[in-house]
Amino acid sequence: MNPLRIFISSVQKELELERAAVAGLISSDPFPLQHCVPVLFEKEPPAARPAPRGYLAPLIAQTLATLGVMEQRGSGFARMQDAMLNHGLDAPKLSQEDGYFVVTLAGPAGNYDRLKVPAGASGPVTPAMEAQLNERQRKAVAEVLAAGSISSGWMIKNLKITYDTANRDLIGLAKMNILVRQGRGRASKYVFVSTNSPR
Repeated sequence: MNPLRIFISSVQKELELERAAVAGLISSDPFPLQHCVPVLFEKEPPAARPAPRGYLAPLIAQTLATLGVMEQRGSGFARMQDAMLNHGLDAPKLSQEDGYFVVTLAGPAGNYDRLKVPAGASGPVTPAMEAQLNERQRKAVAEVLAAGSISSGWMIKNLKITYDTANRDLIGLAKMNILVRQGRGRASKYVFVSTNSPR
């Protein structure tokens, strides 16, 4: 079977580099390369006739999504979403229109103040990581930024939650490699991984 062609398009000329990046991302992921080829509209000659209605890309995408194996077949889109969030942009929108798989990359829309450089961000939590945190965990990270550490006791007192909830939230932050536990028992506290001194 010939690989399907995925057309990457945008009406905005300033997104040309982003479209090329998406094409490069798809080209570097082994699974999509077995089944499809990215095509940039600006590099294609005008079509002599409209595309046929019987296009397989939506069927393949729907099947992979229904089976729950979309992300098992590659993490290119997840990496792309994380990169866009980490730079202060909205996540890409994935859709299908008229039989085509469409990736929409939103630029800053003239608001260049929203752009971020992850390496220069304050604290070790990137926007992509922050998007995965619940409100209590965000407050915990803010407290560690302000005070240097946090304990379950602080969370119980200030966030009005139970010990189990505080412990679950802190363990979740540790599993995400944001915080690390220091000490034992009532003396234990959590600090950012990068500031953890060996004990």
